[in-house]
Amino acid sequence: MIINAGMINSDTMSKNYDKTLLDKYTNPFDAIASVKPFLIIDEPHRFAKDNKTWKNIQK
Repeated sequence: MIINAGMINSDTMSKNYDKTLLDKYTNPFDAIASVKPFLIIDEPHRFAKDNKTWKNIQK
């Protein structure tokens, strides 16, 4: 899966939906977290820990 900061910070990722993902999750962040992904971050120096993007990556 390739995802950018714009998608990570969009409302789409934090909403709950009436359809489930992976037969269990209604929230995209929860579904992605359930498969225990690993991240490769291009230009990690651009992600300050108080940044909204960094906080959403932690989800």
